[in-house]
Amino acid sequence: MIDISAGAIRKFHAKVRLWISRKRVVKSIMSEMTETFLEFLLWGMKLYLIIDPDYRRNIDDFHGLIRFRDRSGRVNVLVKFANGKMTTSEDPVAVADVTILFKDESALRNYIIAPKKDILNSLLHNEINIIGNFNYLYKFGFMANHLLLEFQR
Repeated sequence: MIDISAGAIRKFHAKVRLWISRKRVVKSIMSEMTETFLEFLLWGMKLYLIIDPDYRRNIDDFHGLIRFRDRSGRVNVLVKFANGKMTTSEDPVAVADVTILFKDESALRNYIIAPKKDILNSLLHNEINIIGNFNYLYKFGFMANHLLLEFQR
């Protein structure tokens, strides 16, 4: 027999609220991890540009703005390459040479940490949209992969 007393209903309601709040906490943590991982990757690139002259040659004559965004707007990072330097910001106004718009944080996370980045597959599965010049994306991808491969040695 099922207990449908007021106490049982309150208990059930409390369990549902707890489950929903845990789900929100996990989603929030995953969102923060995604943005933190992207920031860590960009920080590593900046550091490597300072200490490795061969890596720095990749941006000697390179000027461009690359924006990483997710559809919800929680992740919005602008990467600027100019005068042999790389800077990052969350400037919402600047028009980027290429904007990579990810379906959600998990699509961004999966794309960044994927050993073989398959842009075409991501486009076909509607995980990303690319607005602007693809060449900037390829340049950034080359530099990010170079850095990730250095840490895998």
